Amino acid sequence: MGEKSPIFHFMTRARFDPRLIDIYKEPRLLLHFQWGNDNKIYRYALVEKIDIGNINELTKQKKDELNLSNEDIWKKYGISSRHL
Repeated sequence: MGEKSPIFHFMTRARFDPRLIDIYKEPRLLLHFQWGNDNKIYRYALVEKIDIGNINELTKQKKDELNLSNEDIWKKYGISSRHL
């Protein structure tokens, strides 16, 4: 007792499957994903729209970000990590 049934857990996880992004017709301001068997939901917020020609498709970096880590780029947006 007290444990979630495997079916309920699977259904919950399926609602946060990143492969479901195709169901949206327009970009979302917030996206929610669950990774693997983690019991947390990860919320992602749209911070910028970038023209395809202004970002490196391999590194996912803009010209002014080439020597920055993912964390450094993330900090540029002024996002607080108080909820992480």
